[in-house]
Amino acid sequence: MSLILSLVLIIIIIILYMLMIQIFTVLFRITGLTKEKARFQVISLLTNSGFSTSESELIMNHNTRRKVAKITMIIGNIFNVLIVSLLINILFNIKLDNEAESIKLLVIAIVCFVVILIVVRLPICRRTTERLIEKVATKINNKKHKENVITELDKYGNNAIIEVSLSIIPRILENKNIEESKLKSKYNINILLIQRNQRVIDVKRDTIVEVGDRLVLFGKESVIRDIFEDVENKNLIDESKKNNISLVENYSSNAVVEIEIKELPNILIDKTLSESTLKEEYDINVIMIYHDKHVILAKADSKIEIGDKVMLFGPYDNIKQLFGNEFTTQGE
Repeated sequence: MSLILSLVLIIIIIILYMLMIQIFTVLFRITGLTKEKARFQVISLLTNSGFSTSESELIMNHNTRRKVAKITMIIGNIFNVLIVSLLINILFNIKLDNEAESIKLLVIAIVCFVVILIVVRLPICRRTTERLIEKVATKINNKKHKENVITELDKYGNNAIIEVSLSIIPRILENKNIEESKLKSKYNINILLIQRNQRVIDVKRDTIVEVGDRLVLFGKESVIRDIFEDVENKNLIDESKKNNISLVENYSSNAVVEIEIKELPNILIDKTLSESTLKEEYDINVIMIYHDKHVILAKADSKIEIGDKVMLFGPYDNIKQLFGNEFTTQGE
């Protein structure tokens, strides 16, 4: 292989390498990672540096991200082998008797690479490329499973600033404006801004969100995820799997409620009561659990299972949000 061809191939491979970083960064972003975290993990995976942080658990504990990570590592290995082999080829093709010509070619190659690098890194080019990749990746992802893309932008204890790209509207926002949805009054979730068709629109009480909007929200992360995550499956829930909920007694905004569990909320799956943060985040107390016709006093290490009956006390709206929206008065 000639020297000039090797130089051209190296430039092409480096440009493709940079493009791969952008592509996989966007792929990780649409699974819910922030841009900074996604880019760091992509570079680590592509270069096989093995750099490990607590953030890597965000990939290992997420099925889709693990698949993307595997592909990233395989491509990184291929690119690394190609670059090393081409560099070796260049060294063997540099002839000492024609040193001036070889240096001239190297300088031309470096100048061309720098020019391309500057053009590629221009904000307008970078944004256009990222939007195109994100648009294609999101369409492909939505064909497999229609879901909202949830990205944590920043965290403050149990609260967080969350960006949600709406592919499907949650029930509480269907055909309702922001005030009617009670998003703020019931769930203490604030919509900070709405981006629609690349434009930021004013958030007003009568604003109605639409499919394709990007919402930036502030509130309890677990509550936001419970409302906006996997909405399609929640909306198509089998009637036979709906929890039977009976209102025993009402105390202003709080209530005593009995529930026959047919479907567990995400925060209770394979978790004890202390691990579930049911009390800390939702202010819901489990009074007792009826399991296999036995009455069990709720303890920190108790687990609620499908088929159990539970007696709860806490904010009426929080219980409805977690376990279901249809209440009956006990005895009906």
